[in-house]
Amino acid sequence: MNERLARFIDRFFKLLMQRFRDPEIQTGPDVERRFHELLELYRKIRVPENVFPGGLASRILIPRPDNFDEIEVRFDREMPGMPSPLRFSGPPVFHFHPPRKQPKASLVLIHGWRQPILGAVGRFARYCAARGVASVMHELPGHMNRRTDKRRPQGEGFSSPDPDVLLSSLFHAVAEVEAARRFLKSLYPDVPAGILGVSLGGWLASLAAMLFEPDYVFLVSPAVAPERTFADSVLFRRRRDQARRSAWGVDGFIDALKLLSPMCSDPLMPGAAVGVYAGRFDEIIPYEHMLDFSRLWETMPIRAVDHGHFSLIYFYPDLFRDVFAELSNHINTLPDRD
Repeated sequence: MNERLARFIDRFFKLLMQRFRDPEIQTGPDVERRFHELLELYRKIRVPENVFPGGLASRILIPRPDNFDEIEVRFDREMPGMPSPLRFSGPPVFHFHPPRKQPKASLVLIHGWRQPILGAVGRFARYCAARGVASVMHELPGHMNRRTDKRRPQGEGFSSPDPDVLLSSLFHAVAEVEAARRFLKSLYPDVPAGILGVSLGGWLASLAAMLFEPDYVFLVSPAVAPERTFADSVLFRRRRDQARRSAWGVDGFIDALKLLSPMCSDPLMPGAAVGVYAGRFDEIIPYEHMLDFSRLWETMPIRAVDHGHFSLIYFYPDLFRDVFAELSNHINTLPDRD
């Protein structure tokens, strides 16, 4: 893809994201129909006793042997020890995609800012299940069906100029991601469990690598330098104006972002277990940010293609194949774990 087309696609998606402030567009009839189809599926699944590690889950639904499409995992509304100024609309619903046979690996999939769960990560979940990899994905706090006020834009907490709201959203999301990874480890204790994050999901995946020890992490167009993105990106011009009028000010808000910036910390896991996929023409997360991150963390060699942010996520035809090939290669090099 040439640079001009990639930049056009990025501009198109920016305009589309602005329209998402209209709740009718956010929850169109296709989304509503799919949501009700999932509800009907969940009603057919039996409910076992709760054996979730850590005691965070209030309900786990396991599929019958003849129905291996999706499993619902519900968490308590308020996560223990994590008071929040936000009130999310209900607990998250985790969609579990197991393969037909014993998996050779497992993944927690994290969608991007204002991106639908049934979009890129949903397609990748089905791609993985067909090739022997189990996956779990869920709606991030403040997105889709987890908004308390449908008149507000999706994912507002992750771009809020109030550091308390921003950090609360991040902490909740990362805790949910790690809980989902533990769920996979409880089902498949002998199988490596990793994380794949897209855009904002890449930031959350890298935070999980800083706080926990997943077996591997794959990042697609990741927001790995949020303090630089906020300071430089045209996308956050309005947020900078809001921060300037707040008690924190722009500098204070950027300092808050640095607290949880992958560029300002080291992972608990080896950098060689981190893969990065980037678009050279990315207008949302500059390619230079991802290059600097890859060098700092000493990740696998960065995979760069001639795409923009959204064109890489949605239109690069070999993305799933490339990520899956890298995943397969990495699994084969993992040492046996006690």
